[in-house]
Amino acid sequence: MARLEKLRRILGAKKVEIANVFPIPTFQTRGISDVGATAEVWQTSRLRMQQAIDGASIVLWGYGVDAPAGAARDQFRGQIRWATGQCEIAKIPTVTVGGRPLHPTRWQRHTAKTFPGVQFDEALLRSLQFSDRRLMIHRGALDSST
Repeated sequence: MARLEKLRRILGAKKVEIANVFPIPTFQTRGISDVGATAEVWQTSRLRMQQAIDGASIVLWGYGVDAPAGAARDQFRGQIRWATGQCEIAKIPTVTVGGRPLHPTRWQRHTAKTFPGVQFDEALLRSLQFSDRRLMIHRGALDSST
């Protein structure tokens, strides 16, 4: 949560909400592979995700870069397509770190490797890739001088 709070300050956002793409806490992606084979389990997180999208000025994709295996992989991909579609319908801009949905626990590693010797806050800011800067300015998610 500290990294999300740091990003909130960098972007000048008012608040941070977390809406997980998978509703059951697991230790690793492997755990999702074990328990996420059916659509029903994934569906249970959509209401919370929709509520977060509806109240958002920007959405950060931070679900991680590893997809689950087996039948859960198809469910995962469907969930991401659904969430991306909801952001597009609502015209909510999105952002990633390094152009990938890196989990916040991986940001430090990414920024240190990509921008050696640069302070984390500055490296994180440089790592952000936005879906549409004009849309972000229009929705108030980003200052026009940024």
